[in-house]
Amino acid sequence: MTDAVVPAGTIPPQLLYWCCLPREAAALGPVGQDYRFERVLPVPVESLHIVRAPIPGGGVVMAGIEPDRLRSHLAQAGLTPDIWNLLPERIPEHLHGHLGSDGEVVRRGLNLLHGPFEPQPRRRQRLVTIGILQGLGVLVTLLLVIGTERRVAHTDAAVALMRQQQADVIATVLQPDPANPLPLPVRLLAEVRRLEQVSAGARAATVDTVAIMRGLWLKWPRDLRAQVDSLIIDQGRATFRGRVPTLADAERLAAALAEVDAGRQRLRAEPLQAQQTDQGASFVLTLAPVAGAAP
Repeated sequence: MTDAVVPAGTIPPQLLYWCCLPREAAALGPVGQDYRFERVLPVPVESLHIVRAPIPGGGVVMAGIEPDRLRSHLAQAGLTPDIWNLLPERIPEHLHGHLGSDGEVVRRGLNLLHGPFEPQPRRRQRLVTIGILQGLGVLVTLLLVIGTERRVAHTDAAVALMRQQQADVIATVLQPDPANPLPLPVRLLAEVRRLEQVSAGARAATVDTVAIMRGLWLKWPRDLRAQVDSLIIDQGRATFRGRVPTLADAERLAAALAEVDAGRQRLRAEPLQAQQTDQGASFVLTLAPVAGAAP
C-alpha cells in the first residue's frame, strides 16, 4: 500500500544515526553497507535497527536506532496497529547537499516498521499474499506437469501407431520364413543392402572402357614425350602412372586432361601427384567421374 492509503507516523531525525554512502556502495549489499556505516557509528552496527533507501542518482542513505529507543518512541507516540509506516520527520541538514531534490523521495523510503517492528496487520496481509502466490505457483506447476504428461502420452501413442504401421508395411513386403528366424525389419534391411550392392555392380558393369581410352587419347598433348607405366580403369575411374621430362610437363599433362569426355560420362582430374627424379618427373594422375554426369 502507499502512504496515501495507509497513514504514516514520524520520528525526529535526531533520534537516528545517519550515513550517506557513495554510488559504489550500492553494489556492496546489506552486509558491506552495514560495515561502511559502522565506521561513523559510536556503537556496533549489530546493536542497531537499520533502515536504508537508495538515492535515485546513485548511492544509499542509511539510518539506525537502538531497538529500545525505538520501542520507547512507539510507546510515547501511541501509534496504533493501523500505522504501517514510521518515517523520519525530515532529512538532516548535513545530508541535503548529497540528496538535493531527491531528499523527499529518500525520506519516504526510510520506513522503520520492518522486521521485528513490522505491524501485525501488515505482517498478516504479507503472509496471506505470500501464501496465495505460493498456491498459485503450485497450481501452475501442477497444470504444467499434467500438460507435459498428456503430451508425453500422446507422443507415446503416436510412436506406437507409427511402429505398428511400419510393421504392417514390412509384413506386406516380406512373408514369415520358417527357415529364416531373423525379425522382419532385420530381413528387410539385409534385402535393401543386397539390392544396393547389386545396383552398384550393375553401374560398374556399364563403364565404357573404350570411351574412356578414346577421351584420353583425344585430349593427350601430341608433342609431349611421356612414358605411361600403368593405366587402371576401375568403377569409371582412370588412374595412370608414368614419367615425363620435367614437372612442368606433368603440370601441362594434368591441365590438358583436366576434363575428359568419355561417352556417356565425363571425367575430371584430381590433384596431380608428381615428383622430379634423375630420370625425369614421375607422376600419378587420377580422373574421376563427374557427379551427375553419368546416366
